[in-house]
Amino acid sequence: MECGAIEPRVAAERREIYLVDVREADERTTIGYVPGSILIPEATILRGGGAALGQIPRGAHIVLICQSGRRSCDLAPTLVRYGYQVPSLQGGVLGWGEAGYPVCGLALPPELPFTVATVDEFPLALRSCFVAESIENALNHGADALSNPVDTLEQVYARLGVSWDHPTVPQLYRVLDHLAAIARQQGHPLDRIAANVDWMAELLHRIERTSLGT
Repeated sequence: MECGAIEPRVAAERREIYLVDVREADERTTIGYVPGSILIPEATILRGGGAALGQIPRGAHIVLICQSGRRSCDLAPTLVRYGYQVPSLQGGVLGWGEAGYPVCGLALPPELPFTVATVDEFPLALRSCFVAESIENALNHGADALSNPVDTLEQVYARLGVSWDHPTVPQLYRVLDHLAAIARQQGHPLDRIAANVDWMAELLHRIERTSLGT
């Protein structure tokens, strides 16, 4: 592909990369998504230009993802105008899965490690999951693998402008994306990231359904 696509193997191995999913949110629920990818739809990028990527740390290496690689490849030149050299994931989410890497959102988790009833309770469950996984990863990979997970969590909430006490469900989906991206950069196993994301996303789905009375 002319946009400078990179293979799934390279994207999986290069932990410093931020994977940006440019599809719409409903595509994630039907086709799945790459663990640790951050949802910023193409329409949002076209409307906001470079500012749409403001939630990604400045200077980060970014790779765009779509379903098959075509949309992300077509979008890459637009971001070049804003100073981003942004390759596309070859084959998109479909290529990632065909390469044998885990995909989130394809099946309900067999059981949930937490039970929460309201959106205000969810941040505590998310914090428990992220802190526990960060500590386990540090034990497996050495002390250098661990930054303070609570501080990291608070920084993500602050960067995204999300209230800890009264968040909304859409905001919490964004927080979940960013924490999964951090976990990937810290070297957490992709299958563990996928399992935890599926658990947390299912909790949010249940909260949404409860709030809608369905």
